[in-house]
Amino acid sequence: MNSNLKKQNTDIPRSRKVRVRKNFLNQFSLIILFFFSALLIVCAALLNVFPIKYLICGCCAVVFVDTVMAILLLKKRKKGKKKKTGVFFLRLTAGMLSILMLFASLMIYDSYATIRNISGANTKTITMSVITLSNNSAEKLKDLKNSSFGLRGIIDQDNTEYAVSEINDQLNATIQTTTYNDFNSMTEALYNGDVEAIVLNENYRTLIDENDSDFESNTKVIAQIKRTVSLDEGNESDISLTENTFNILVSGIDTYGDIETSGRSDVNMLITVDPVNKKILLTSIPRDFYVPLYGNDDMYDKLTHSGLYGIDCTMSTVGTLLDTKIDYYIRVNFSSVIDIVDALGGISVDSPYSFSIDKYTFKVGKQTLSGEAALMFSRDRKNLPNGDRDRIKNQQLVMMGIIDKLMSTSIITNYTSFLNAISGTFETNLSSGQITSLIQMQLTDMSEWTIAQQYLNGSDAHKTTYTYNDESLYVMVPYENTVEDASAAVALLLNGTAETTQSQTTDSK
Repeated sequence: MNSNLKKQNTDIPRSRKVRVRKNFLNQFSLIILFFFSALLIVCAALLNVFPIKYLICGCCAVVFVDTVMAILLLKKRKKGKKKKTGVFFLRLTAGMLSILMLFASLMIYDSYATIRNISGANTKTITMSVITLSNNSAEKLKDLKNSSFGLRGIIDQDNTEYAVSEINDQLNATIQTTTYNDFNSMTEALYNGDVEAIVLNENYRTLIDENDSDFESNTKVIAQIKRTVSLDEGNESDISLTENTFNILVSGIDTYGDIETSGRSDVNMLITVDPVNKKILLTSIPRDFYVPLYGNDDMYDKLTHSGLYGIDCTMSTVGTLLDTKIDYYIRVNFSSVIDIVDALGGISVDSPYSFSIDKYTFKVGKQTLSGEAALMFSRDRKNLPNGDRDRIKNQQLVMMGIIDKLMSTSIITNYTSFLNAISGTFETNLSSGQITSLIQMQLTDMSEWTIAQQYLNGSDAHKTTYTYNDESLYVMVPYENTVEDASAAVALLLNGTAETTQSQTTDSK
């Protein structure tokens, strides 16, 4: 009898331990599931892209799944092999759901990080270099303390004065300077020994390299001065882009690779957006339009050269030309177009002409273009009947193809992969909140948008430019009536009174 009691006393604790262990595994599986479910909901709310109705439905679905799993895992079952097998598969299911929710959370967070990465570019960094001849014995800035420096004239005056001030501070002296009207005169002065060094904004190095292919090998950089400047002066960053009509400038730079690299602004397209009435007006300006940079009548130049002086110069120049305020911009380059179009799975365009460039042949009518094909389609002008006048129309066709894909239902399923693909491919001063509000608005109603087009035109001429003031270059002198008509159309849409149901081509003189 005593032996039986001892046996019972030892068996009871063992069975309790087994039950406790099994209950712990079930509870642990649920805790992990609940944690990753909460993480998914928090990430979705943090992204602030999904419409409220989608977010609520998603939360309800997650809570429902968690509740069902909790009931099944905590339910008491009879002993046997079926119980063990059923509990094992329930734990396995809970684990797989946890992994799935973790993966979804990471994807959503990546999207959030991407939006923050591409938005809010309200500053730019200027690099000012002190340059001497490569055979100069000077190795450091202090070796030039008693030297004379060459400076470029009116152009980039603020940055040049900042650099000179920094040089004076570092040398604890006031340097001797000579100002030149153009880059050629400044570099010739360096070669001739009139000055021992020049101060050059690195954004303009390409302007010198074009006329002097040996400049890089003939010179060396002694020192560099960095300056960060703001781009958002007067920018109404708190404006609601889902309730107010706004202008955004698309500036396309003629370079590949890093979006921060400066270059000519070969695409200059103002997009006026009326989010309430779902209307968009595209206004394209030829790259060779002869306009005053920054609205300064002493600085007439090709519009394309404004890109060399920064996006703020292009925004100010276009805004003055069209007599409108431009608060926002998107800055892209050749690589941007390729990456964006490919991330969208290609775009559809309706070409008015048949032409070939490199390995691509475009036919008349609708066709689907890859990223590289879209770039070629929007860049070519030599094979088009009206040159750059037709090119800006093709650029608008590419933009319309991109907008059409962005507004389609397919963006819902490809949203995360699209954001990941375009990360780092373009630059904008739109805030992350403004970008997500636009995405949320479109996902909420998936409305169709009415897109109208207009193009500025001008007469062919040859004139000196502010950037190259010692030679006559091809320019397009604006037809004033096309500028006035385009400006009026933009103003009408901004005021909420425009009818944008048809394309408007301002080609007349």
